[in-house]
Amino acid sequence: MKDNKTASLLRETPVVITGLGVFSAAGTTVDELWDSVKTSRNPAQPCGAFAVCPAPNIPPQPIVSKLDRSVQMAHTAARQAWEDAKLSSATPPAQRIGIIAGSSRGPLGKWTESVRCAETGRMLPSLAANSSIASLSGALSILFKTQGPSCTVSATCASSANAIVLAAQQILLGAADVILAGGAEASLHPTILAQLQAAGILGSHTDPAKTCRPFARDRNGTILGEGAAFLVLESLSSARQRGARVYARLAGWAVAAEGHQRTGISETARGLRQVMENALQMAGLDRNAIGYVNVHGTGTVLGDAQEAKAMRHVFPDGVPCSSTKPVTGHCMGAASALEAVISILALQQGLLPPTANCLPLDPDCGLDIIHTAPRTTQTRAVMSNSSGFWGNNASLVFCST
Repeated sequence: MKDNKTASLLRETPVVITGLGVFSAAGTTVDELWDSVKTSRNPAQPCGAFAVCPAPNIPPQPIVSKLDRSVQMAHTAARQAWEDAKLSSATPPAQRIGIIAGSSRGPLGKWTESVRCAETGRMLPSLAANSSIASLSGALSILFKTQGPSCTVSATCASSANAIVLAAQQILLGAADVILAGGAEASLHPTILAQLQAAGILGSHTDPAKTCRPFARDRNGTILGEGAAFLVLESLSSARQRGARVYARLAGWAVAAEGHQRTGISETARGLRQVMENALQMAGLDRNAIGYVNVHGTGTVLGDAQEAKAMRHVFPDGVPCSSTKPVTGHCMGAASALEAVISILALQQGLLPPTANCLPLDPDCGLDIIHTAPRTTQTRAVMSNSSGFWGNNASLVFCST
């Protein structure tokens, strides 16, 4: 779908956000998450040689208790969003409601269990379905009794942003009126921690709460988190028909690959520049209309430098921006949905969250990094950016209605 055609369809069929739900170390409700990010309350804990941001244990839920932790977190966040939007499986009809989820690694816990079962020769039949990455969207479609489009997508750390984009596209194409979109990641698995440590991505500090220091002069890596976030995307006409509250309008988006290397943003940052520019073009906005950018901001030395280069190119006059990963941890495939929620809250509340642990700033980054305290704003448009392995990039633009 070409951007100009998509922009035209968006004008005819605006896509809005009518429900939000989260589950993370920084908060298990939207209100808790917002309180944590605006005050930079850090939930980091030591975990052997690492520091991590673990989400709380999930109370026993008979329906999902045998599924992977990622699916359990997805269900918790999706249930909040579903109830926040005041949806039922009858309004709109179940055939007009879809589920699209994103995850980088999927149900890794169930794959680990499958390996153990294979070694003992006693494979559990349930693992044939429960170890599938499609279990994220499939379980939710069963739990919410939806019969519209359903799939799980993987685009590393931009996975849930891609899920949001696909959801909006399905609505524009007329395949659904409402789609529950987002992502989940049970990232704190020993295998994932070992992989990222070997790749030099995890940061370190004597104080676990200061492990992730985006755009700081002494940054040396990120901190891993886990969690889930889901948004209810809906055509404006459907929202009005239901009398639903509207948080924001999804005004533009873009996804693109660097086509360069497996580790992420290239030296030229071409892919990240491209998605920001294309998202602005689709939204019909001048770059100066954006009043806040929630940047990917992992705290890695190279990643932050390349992202800063892309930001300076797209916003040469500067734009207020912050990374909220020091508070949430890097939730991999769920990160972009979690940060989309934060961006929408910033837009709605007129308050831009700060970046924790970023002082002293790296002078070479040259960005307007919000730090120390939140900043008030009257902006009507915000952007949320994501990048990941294999050069995956995504940019979402949300506007006030």
